[in-house]
Amino acid sequence: MLLRDRLGAVFADADFADLYPALGQPGYAPWRLALVTLMQFREGLSDRQAAEAVRGRIDWKYLLALELADAGFDHSVLCEFRGRLLEHGATERLLARVLETAREEGLLKARGRQRTDSTHVLAAIRTLDRLELVGETLRAALNAVAVAAPGWLRAVVPADWHERYDRRVENARLPESTAKREAYAVQAGADGYLLQDALDRPGTPAGTRGGREWVGYLAHLTETCDEHAPRLAVHADTTDAGVHEAMRTMPIHAALAAKGLAPSEHLADTACMGADPLTAARERYGIGLIGPQHRDRSWQGLVEGAFDVADFAVDRDERVARCPEGKRSASWASHRNSTRPHRDAFVQVRFRLADCRPCPSRARCTRSSTRGRHLNLSSRREHEALVGARPRQGTDAYRRLYAARQGIEGTMSPGVRVFGLRQARYRGLAKTALQRSTSRPPRPSTSIGSRPGSPDAHSHPRGSRASRPSQRDG
Repeated sequence: MLLRDRLGAVFADADFADLYPALGQPGYAPWRLALVTLMQFREGLSDRQAAEAVRGRIDWKYLLALELADAGFDHSVLCEFRGRLLEHGATERLLARVLETAREEGLLKARGRQRTDSTHVLAAIRTLDRLELVGETLRAALNAVAVAAPGWLRAVVPADWHERYDRRVENARLPESTAKREAYAVQAGADGYLLQDALDRPGTPAGTRGGREWVGYLAHLTETCDEHAPRLAVHADTTDAGVHEAMRTMPIHAALAAKGLAPSEHLADTACMGADPLTAARERYGIGLIGPQHRDRSWQGLVEGAFDVADFAVDRDERVARCPEGKRSASWASHRNSTRPHRDAFVQVRFRLADCRPCPSRARCTRSSTRGRHLNLSSRREHEALVGARPRQGTDAYRRLYAARQGIEGTMSPGVRVFGLRQARYRGLAKTALQRSTSRPPRPSTSIGSRPGSPDAHSHPRGSRASRPSQRDG
């Protein structure tokens, strides 16, 4: 009721006019279907339950401006509406219109402060028989590789694989005889070994995630966190589970900039950090990416008192480095990363064994008895970005600023416990992404009519947990 009183209808049929044909019988009002979709995901309802809520709940009728005796619509209309959104690439349209309304009300401003976090999402799957499992396993592997390294996949995949694995197995005409079914399984198994051998070859792009397997997706939520202002979710990004967070930092910034909502400061966790995202955020969008930098994983970076890369004075113009004891490097060579050709060249610096062997600080610098200390330096801009960012992490000002990122954990918590954030309602990445972009949990400070600047703590009113239907529609 507050949503209707404060913001009005939010959506209009004109917002979705391009999704429907100009001729023919008019469909159910798209603006109402958009609101029903938002409320359905917020309350965890199936299509049938949402359609029943439109027919029988007074608060929903008030929001939708319906007469009390209105009979509503058939539940299948909701599935059709989501299909239209996906077909026309309009999955962000619902969120975009809500953000426009928030901006008109003065609740959202550009170049403010935002924060991002991510969580796993379990896929909506069903049990397959053994023959389907063989084919679908290989098809799923090919789809995952196609997302991570499409160019590499095109170069190694035989032409007949497209005909064999482009469509889902249950949608294809599987062999009817036992012998032909067995031959199909053997063929799929051989193809799987061929793909595995190709993945094991040197030069194959990396694509693992923490050494763990996860059947599903990864959802990244970004919300505003300016002081004395409401907390508003401004972007939702959904990927396959194997895509690392650091690979999505720049696409998230690009999406925010396209909406005119690029922040001046973006708070993120360590997984989203790195030299590439740090420099790209500043140079392309003027965004200060703030978060703990990755630690030096060498033993020098992990042992207190040891000399890591930051302890060496590097002069790139003179192509020389000096160790903490004042010795000059003996060689300076640039190399390209064969597995990441898009990255700038890194520099390998070596010191003389004759200088390192008698050094009084040798135990703090190198453990090798056959060669002197050597360093691997990133490119100039990446090195300067990391060296400039790391000292900030120890300051009180940084700790106070970064403390605001913790508030997004309060968004994730009720999203997981109450609103099913980690459970996909539908099958496939596209529909899961649509669900994530329209089903974010409510925040106390974003409630219509709430006092701006209210705390980030959450409260869960009695009866707020929606019942989970045993079978989902759509």
